Amino acid sequence: MSAEKESDLAIDFLRATADGQAANDRSTPSVRAQAVRKALDCINPLSATGLTVSELCSATNVPWRTLSRAFNERFGIGPKKYLKSVRLAAVRTQLLTCREAQLIVDIANDQGFWHMGQFARDYFQLYGELPSQTLQLAHKRRQQVQLSTSYL
Repeated sequence: MSAEKESDLAIDFLRATADGQAANDRSTPSVRAQAVRKALDCINPLSATGLTVSELCSATNVPWRTLSRAFNERFGIGPKKYLKSVRLAAVRTQLLTCREAQLIVDIANDQGFWHMGQFARDYFQLYGELPSQTLQLAHKRRQQVQLSTSYL
């Protein structure tokens, strides 16, 4: 095969696959809406740790692209990022309500976050503060409540 024909073939292939999402997802809006509803039923905010997008696809009986498109239409993010935000929200809730003896790393690990640097970046990006700042804020609030109730 000549270099020119090989180049033309490669360009044709790239053009054919460039719009892959639209070509591979022929679902209707109602199918996507139903997929999101089913997926949300499967996502328990307290135990989304081990849940994967593949498992959501199986539970909703739709392909990955359909679920991805459905989540993007509904939330502006894909299902993987949505699952991460649910887990981050669970961490935040635990940080705001935990005992003083609990460590951030233990709380993060419980929600499936193993790389603490990436976890801290993701948390900061979502909440605008570091997990340690959230924990400090929770402790300060708890102390203020204790002080105010001791005067009653």
